[in-house]
Parts: sequence; C-alpha cells; structure tokens
Amino acid sequence: NLPLPEIRNVIVIFGRDDTCMNPRDYGLNNTEKLTQKETDAFWKTYYTGALEGKTHLELLVLPGTHIGPVSHSTLYAPAILQGLVQLETAQASETAPQR
Repeated sequence: NLPLPEIRNVIVIFGRDDTCMNPRDYGLNNTEKLTQKETDAFWKTYYTGALEGKTHLELLVLPGTHIGPVSHSTLYAPAILQGLVQLETAQASETAPQR
C-alpha cells in the first residue's frame, strides 16, 4: 500500500488452481472472468498506492497452479509483456531484420 509514483505498470497474475495463493482468498471468485467490482476491490485493498498515479494496472487469473508461469509459459509470458505494455515491442523485435 505504499505510494508507487514511479511505477508505470503493475501486473498481477494468479494461477486459477493455485493452492498456495488461491485467487479466491483475495476476493477473486469469478476466476473465468473477473468482475469490475472484484478488480476494483483488489487494487484498492492491495495496491492503493498504484491508484494514486497513472499506473497501468492489469489483474489476471490464468490456467495453472503456483508454477503456472513455468507449466503454462506460452500463456503467462505474453500476458506479462502485454501487462507491462511491452508485447508490441517484443513482437516487433522478433520480426525485425537481423543485422
């Protein structure tokens, strides 16, 4: 809940079947599609400092457990890049001609 004036992007991803950090324990019950009410409550509860600035906030629940970033990396990696507003940059550098 500290102010985050210099942080431009915050992305939080939960694994849908995570038993270590179960999204339901954080008020995220509609794990197939988070509601605006759930999302707003989550940011207000856990990242109040990010709400004070113009921080881009991204909250997702993706398939998998606590090791979802490893077991479902093809889903997590693009979601992280998109949440950090870096997906287009990463895709552009992949297609850029090699020198």
